[in-house]
Amino acid sequence: MKRFRIDTEYHLPIYRRRFYKAATIHNAGRMAISDEGWDDERSGADSSGDT
Repeated sequence: MKRFRIDTEYHLPIYRRRFYKAATIHNAGRMAISDEGWDDERSGADSSGDT
């Protein structure tokens, strides 16, 4: 099984970076969308783009 890193953002500039083991990137993306845990969130104020 492949391992994909998915960066997920909400209320910029808060994001999380997690690895998901999945057969395809599509499946990894679905896993990231359904993952509701944000206990490891990070602030990326310096890296957010224009609004």
